[in-house]
Amino acid sequence: MINCNKVTKKYQNQIVLDNFTYNFKSTGFYLLFGESGSGKTTFINILSGMTAFDGGNISIDNNEFDEMVSKEIISFKADYITQDTFFIDFLNVFDNLRMVNNDDEYIKKMLVQFNLVSKIEQYPMNLSGGEKQRLSIVRALLSGKKILFLDEPTASLDFDNKIKVFEMLSDIKDRVLIICSSHDLEVKKYADEVIQFEKKHKLCEVDNTHESKKIVKRKKLNAKCNKSRIQKNREYFFLKKWFVSKKRNKKNKILFSAFLTIAICMCLLSDTPENRLESNMEYVYKVNMCMLQSSEKDTEIYQRLCDEKGVKEVVLDYGLNVPTGEILEEEGEQIIEGDYEVNVPVLPYASEAFKLSDKVKYGNYFTGKNQIILSAEMAESLCNDSPEKLIGQKLTKKFYGIGEIELEIIGIFDYFNDFEKMYLKAMGIKIYTGENYNKDDYSDLWFINGKFTEQYVYDTSFYSNEQRVYTLYFDSYSDMKDYYDTNNKVYDEKGDWLHIGLENSKYLGIFDLFYKVTLPLSYFIAFFTILFYINLQKTELSYNNKFISVFDYVGYDVGRVVRCFMYLNLLEVLKICCISTIAGVSIANILNIINEKCIFFEFQIFSYNVEIILIFEIFLIIISCIFIYTFMRKYKYVSWYENIIKNRDLL
Repeated sequence: MINCNKVTKKYQNQIVLDNFTYNFKSTGFYLLFGESGSGKTTFINILSGMTAFDGGNISIDNNEFDEMVSKEIISFKADYITQDTFFIDFLNVFDNLRMVNNDDEYIKKMLVQFNLVSKIEQYPMNLSGGEKQRLSIVRALLSGKKILFLDEPTASLDFDNKIKVFEMLSDIKDRVLIICSSHDLEVKKYADEVIQFEKKHKLCEVDNTHESKKIVKRKKLNAKCNKSRIQKNREYFFLKKWFVSKKRNKKNKILFSAFLTIAICMCLLSDTPENRLESNMEYVYKVNMCMLQSSEKDTEIYQRLCDEKGVKEVVLDYGLNVPTGEILEEEGEQIIEGDYEVNVPVLPYASEAFKLSDKVKYGNYFTGKNQIILSAEMAESLCNDSPEKLIGQKLTKKFYGIGEIELEIIGIFDYFNDFEKMYLKAMGIKIYTGENYNKDDYSDLWFINGKFTEQYVYDTSFYSNEQRVYTLYFDSYSDMKDYYDTNNKVYDEKGDWLHIGLENSKYLGIFDLFYKVTLPLSYFIAFFTILFYINLQKTELSYNNKFISVFDYVGYDVGRVVRCFMYLNLLEVLKICCISTIAGVSIANILNIINEKCIFFEFQIFSYNVEIILIFEIFLIIISCIFIYTFMRKYKYVSWYENIIKNRDLL
């Protein structure tokens, strides 16, 4: 029984319901009749707990509500049926009904009574509008609901289907309470009572004319309520059908597995960048330095770094530290003077700290602070015929905070090969290798030494963006790596950055064409595979995004449903990864055997780097889980009420 006492509802300043008072019996067919916008839907939304009301009170089976009907209480008692039916598309008719009742024989009996038994194996999307409406009513009865709210349930149906639906409602009205809104005159003859709604939003008297008493007599249907209709953990049974559903595109799944297999093969082609890079930095490039970017203002940090164990020399960088402009005072005004050198690379003063000191072709390595060494490109541009004549000459350069100063040319480097250029890159010097190299770009490349930049150590203005960069040189790569591994976390906690110049490089000059192609390609295919999977899941889930709300609609715990779906998705991804890994490794083995016999390459084509495969697959799984969680979380909080509201006019 539902009792409404002076229920009032306003939208802005408009009164939609004005002191509506009415008592609905426990059974019967009540029609809310009126044109669109007259407040019928608003009233049903109030009764179903979807919308609050502004005045009066409502009692439902001895539960009294002010302001808003409890969704939890009313959803246990009532079902809301609109013209937009609400089913899970990847479950057939039988499974959609089994979600609310586990008595298979009773389900079949109800389908027979509603002339739907022939549709038991079909999917909801293949049903007509009238069949979907009848199926909604069957589900409500199977779930034991004693109240049916129907909002324009036949608005989109043809005449014949409309009549079938209302005849079915007429058959069960002695068992349940039916409150139906409609503006269709045909409905009146099936209703026990008609409540007229007008756009004035003033409630008219109850219409008890003879027209409202025209009731079509049909056999009564059994509206039995199965109290044990839903078993625990049933969501697993139904959600599992999503992953084997014929409604899913099997072609896409096969394509995903194929892309993943190719990605695994490409991963086997490429050793990890870290392993290759470490080996090349130590044995080919002979890198022996790391760089510290610090925001510490204490100038004593320089001396502390010099005293660190294993440190051969500390160089205060010039180009990375020099301010972008010098602030000068001129007649009370501040002006910016920035015509000094800003991009001057600094080498360690000690020749043993610089692994390329033997590349000095003419002259010597540094013996004093006001000395420079020219690049071969610059020496050639200054004196093409006899560059050695430049040794001992002076060049005047202007530096920040010092002004113009004469520098002696103490030496000239020979041309650096690509391996040696990678050493310079590790120092932070911008220089190109391979086809990108153009010697004209380095016609003004010259080097100062760490002894020269020592004069800036105690200059409190010698900072760039409130930070300083120091380069720490060691005897060997292993000494440098030990220092890095020991101190990296310490500096990180202080907000400083200790890094090795080449640690993030993807393309190194030493790597041959084979490596340059396979590594980027493996990443591309891996990325494409993940992107393809995400788009595949997104498309499928977007198309079926209402199924979480349907579980909520029929009484399942949404949190459990989401967790169950994520678990099943994880199993699906793991299965595909295992199959693709076995396929990829098998292909790699076959090609390795062929290459071993025919010797197409003088090295093994595929290397079995377990780490990179695991990282890739773990990354794929994590991305999948994050995407599924994010997507499900979005729809987890969209209840079936909100799904209806989005498509219905509250007025």
